[in-house]
Amino acid sequence: MGIKDSGNIGESRPFAMALAEGDIGDKTVDVSVIFNNREVDRHFVLRTCYLTYAAWKSTYGGSAAGSPFITSYAYGLEGAKKQDPESKGYAAWLGGELWVFGVDATSSRDIYKALDIAAEWFGVRPEFFLSDIYVKNLNVDTNKKETNETLVRRNKRLYAKTCEAIHRVSKIKSSSVNFWVFSHKENFKIKQKDLRSAMRAGGASIAFSSKEKHSVNSGSNNGEKEFEHRTNLHLAKINFNISPLKDLMSSRMPLEQYLGEAALL
Repeated sequence: MGIKDSGNIGESRPFAMALAEGDIGDKTVDVSVIFNNREVDRHFVLRTCYLTYAAWKSTYGGSAAGSPFITSYAYGLEGAKKQDPESKGYAAWLGGELWVFGVDATSSRDIYKALDIAAEWFGVRPEFFLSDIYVKNLNVDTNKKETNETLVRRNKRLYAKTCEAIHRVSKIKSSSVNFWVFSHKENFKIKQKDLRSAMRAGGASIAFSSKEKHSVNSGSNNGEKEFEHRTNLHLAKINFNISPLKDLMSSRMPLEQYLGEAALL
């Protein structure tokens, strides 16, 4: 489904968040891009990485690893904030942007950790960074022994659980979250139809895909390979108060069962 007129989606929003980052520099996800080949200035950027700081530095960092600082997180998802004695971790200021390490994109708890750190660092409210969230080529590691069908199913689950986590965190925001995904529409790991289905399964009220292509740089999860390619941009709208699958999810139907129902795709 293409978008002819995306209105002001993403415009006049100086804050952005990126999930599941790896290498730095031109291989990070471009958080300025929106539909119709337009760009938005982002002055406050939060990037999260699944790896711990030590693992990230060993895999990607090298001489550009920056100066990390240890931080303790506070939580506000349930209202009153509290300190978690086991939540200390690393964040770093890299290239004029804040990076937080050890963040699982499928964990609302981890996402809120990063938001809380960013709020304290920039002196703003956590929900500011929920206006626009980006991810690029979010895929599970491939296993040579598994079938392509299994790989697609695993990636559908990954995207659905990521949207679930964003949906839970969006409780602190009154308006919708724009979840932007860079992924080629014919990506054999998860094609456009499966991607949009997975995002709706995770709580997105609606999912769009652009027709235009974007040039991006990507790297392998182990940091050994990198390449430039053309890809598509997709958008899921996520709002805590709007969930078309609310009844389905509240029935505790296993996510694997939902994603396996061909009639719902």
